[in-house]
Amino acid sequence: MLADGTKTVVANGLTSTECWGLAMDGDGNAYVTNQDGHNGALVKVSPAGVKAQVTTGFGSARGVALDAAGNACVANAAGLLWRVYADGVKETVATSIGTGFNAAFAMAMDTEGNAVVGSNTGMDCGPCQVSACR
Repeated sequence: MLADGTKTVVANGLTSTECWGLAMDGDGNAYVTNQDGHNGALVKVSPAGVKAQVTTGFGSARGVALDAAGNACVANAAGLLWRVYADGVKETVATSIGTGFNAAFAMAMDTEGNAVVGSNTGMDCGPCQVSACR
């Protein structure tokens, strides 16, 4: 949505009806996480609406954030965290985000490249800082 309230659909028809995470890079590309049949995918959508699957295999992918170098960090509902490089190569950087954080939903990167993950599991609602995505 633009500042004047104008809404434009850039892309639709992603591989799932359950899109969760969204991050934007400096070139205007959107990075979307989705369920993709519980396989979990990271999809890049250009400003022109061109979709490209970056990689899959996240399970129930939820949050996504980008670092200054354009690498993505993806969290899933089970509390796993991956770094995904621009070429699609991914590496597991955390197998447990933290106690009580087994249902990651929102995510951001701080200026140091740490992942800040939000969760809403029972009484453990709030952000958890993870340095592993640097």
